[in-house]
Amino acid sequence: MLTSPPPRARRLASASLVLFLGCFPASAFAQRQQFIDHLITFRSLLFGPYGDEGERIVRELDQISIALAAWDDSVRAGEQKVRAPGGAGAGVEERASLAQLFASRGRFGAALFELEAALAIDPGRRQLHLLRGRLLDAYRHETEAAAAYRRAWELDRADPVNAYLALSVLSSPAASTSAVTLIDTLLAAHRRATSLSGGPEPIRDVRLIPDRSSRTPVFAPPPYVDGFAALAIGNYVVALERFRAAAMRDPLVVDPALRSPALAAGIGKLRAGMMPEAIPLLESAASTYPDSSEAQRMLGTAYAAIADDGKAVEHLRRAVSLAPRDGRSRLALARVYRDAGRPDEAAQSLRDALTVMPRLAEARWMLAEVLDKAGRGLDAARELESAASATIIAGTGALYSRAAEIYDRHQEFDRVVTMLRHRVSLDPNNPAVHRQLGLVYGRLGRRDEALAELVMADLLGGADAEGLAAIGQIHLDAGRLEDAEMVARRAVAVRPDRQDARYVLGRALLRQGRTAEAREELDAFQRLRAGALAEQRRTFEVDKLRADAAQASAAGRHRDAASIWRRVIEQMPRVPDFHVSAADAFTASGELEDATVHLEKAASLGGGPAVRLRLAELYERLGRREDSARARRLYEQEVKELLNSSRP
Repeated sequence: MLTSPPPRARRLASASLVLFLGCFPASAFAQRQQFIDHLITFRSLLFGPYGDEGERIVRELDQISIALAAWDDSVRAGEQKVRAPGGAGAGVEERASLAQLFASRGRFGAALFELEAALAIDPGRRQLHLLRGRLLDAYRHETEAAAAYRRAWELDRADPVNAYLALSVLSSPAASTSAVTLIDTLLAAHRRATSLSGGPEPIRDVRLIPDRSSRTPVFAPPPYVDGFAALAIGNYVVALERFRAAAMRDPLVVDPALRSPALAAGIGKLRAGMMPEAIPLLESAASTYPDSSEAQRMLGTAYAAIADDGKAVEHLRRAVSLAPRDGRSRLALARVYRDAGRPDEAAQSLRDALTVMPRLAEARWMLAEVLDKAGRGLDAARELESAASATIIAGTGALYSRAAEIYDRHQEFDRVVTMLRHRVSLDPNNPAVHRQLGLVYGRLGRRDEALAELVMADLLGGADAEGLAAIGQIHLDAGRLEDAEMVARRAVAVRPDRQDARYVLGRALLRQGRTAEAREELDAFQRLRAGALAEQRRTFEVDKLRADAAQASAAGRHRDAASIWRRVIEQMPRVPDFHVSAADAFTASGELEDATVHLEKAASLGGGPAVRLRLAELYERLGRREDSARARRLYEQEVKELLNSSRP
């Protein structure tokens, strides 16, 4: 992280927040958050893990409607106050206030109208040009957004935020003459040790629920996709209408068996983790209601929980035949095949689901996982790209990151860049994402683009020794020796064992004629290089073991795969994905206790809500009812907490 920023930098970071909060009525803020909270609860219920969520779904829709009405009342009250005769009038400040108010409500068209009216009166308001650019970006009007960012930068050529934004939307930054001037702005800010960290996010996200709110994808179920698509563009009333229409066709809401005392009692046992006791009650309900897809789905869920895969498949296939467009049953069936070590059948069931429901993006996410473990990484990456193009509530960046990782493994570097550019656009205030993209650009020799991303990562407070060393190398190659020395010294201070940082520092000193200092650094580089060769061999061995594990799993040799994953984890014990892969192999080989150990470790390492859900399912199969209930509560809590971080 950079040193404490000068006052001007702090003003830069906070200006947009002052502009925003100064005009936002407290009541509107509160009602907006109420709307978001009920929306998050509504989406959590749509997972339908127990089958009794239908009534709560309807109630939450009512609460969303009430919150939206109250929110709109607050917005109208704020608008009337601004437009009151003899009061605010229609000057620049008033137009700016209305633009902020409308933007917060998702009324982007109205916000743009007010911004353009304000800028017609006073075109010199830099922050209004920036907000206009963000709204145009949300509408995917990239050319107009770039012009707005560039105009904001022209009004303050020392502003690195608008310089970066203007640069990032250029179709070919490296070939553009205007890119040189924009990069100069970023470099000047870097030399001044200007930091954009320590305050509000400098690049405002205008979406209701920012993508960064979840580390894993939160998909829109197919019947509700149109509602969430309307929500994404601010059509909240239309979204509610579509949600209600979808709910009235959703088996989770309308299946008549849900009113059966036997099914209700069986679901109660499921919630208590009493799977064997639940099954007779669910069997009774399924017999009474032979056409109920929900009775069959919950019965399949119960059998899966006690590891009776044959019965689980039987009832879930029956549920699918009764409700072919119910994604929950299809996904549950694929999970049973996957966890039973039957990847080919899992993949086929997911392809069947996508044939009937092409908008079931979660099936593509699962299919990508199955394909990647079968050694078909490029096919998996393409499924992830397709999933990312769907309507996703939050966490799309995780899809792009996973696809980028796979493409990188297969040396498809142009695709890596495309994936990471999408990732940056979704989470522009995340320094780690800028750094990752910058390092890839550097490997491809695209130095200007690499420099822009790496400098932005540093300005956002996310510098590390690797990124700083890469900046130093770019400066060294360009002959900016003092810059190279300055940045390389910072890298060495952060990580004295970075051989690339020592090399850059030594070469920069040598070219400045400071031979003795240079020799000290270059000697350190040689010592570190020898140690790095051993680390490279370890990484190569791990990559080879991972490939061997994938081949063993694909051949059905699950015990061998589990043994190989143990060896991988001995080498790299703190990678959550490795523990998840080990758990998959142990599950497929029937060693469920070992599988839970690895899932528990993955959860402790921050593996995300999906790991908690997998744990709950495994605990149920082992009869560990209290552990299962606790894991499911933690899963639901993590999903809500991740999404709830969308507060402005």
